[in-house]
Amino acid sequence: MSRIFSGKHYRITELTEQLLRLEYSESDYFEDGKTQIVRNREFPEVDFEVIDEKDRLEIVTSAFHLYYKKGPFSPQNLFIDTKNAFGDRWYYGEAYENLKGTASTLDGADGAIPLGDGVVSKNGFAVLDDSESFIFDENDEPFARPDKEIDLYFLGEGRDYLSALRDFYHLSGP
Repeated sequence: MSRIFSGKHYRITELTEQLLRLEYSESDYFEDGKTQIVRNREFPEVDFEVIDEKDRLEIVTSAFHLYYKKGPFSPQNLFIDTKNAFGDRWYYGEAYENLKGTASTLDGADGAIPLGDGVVSKNGFAVLDDSESFIFDENDEPFARPDKEIDLYFLGEGRDYLSALRDFYHLSGP
């Protein structure tokens, strides 16, 4: 069974039992190359169930249940229930409490600085946004994406923070 589900303007890829890639592009442009964040999208196959009908897609793993009413990504059309102990639901675009990541630079810092979002949260899920990342050509030269797209990674690891970090490092490289 294929792990990539695509249709008019969307592509959803089940990467692991806890990790999904969610893409939406009005021009049907989807990036498969390396980006500033993502270097490797090859993961071993895992068990999952799928319901793929004309107007809806559902993907179910041991960690989450994705509900997608095919159409533009919105809180009404795309949400994911986690199956961890917290049973939280993420709605597309909804803010959530993130445990934060790292600073991109300490240049000129004197005291506290704002941190970017990380790959874990107390909610049991995190969302990594790769939409604005540069992509790299075959010579590892960066260039801007030729078209705008939504490119997100949903991590539904619960509070298994080490598993979230393993998936992230597998995705991003060392």
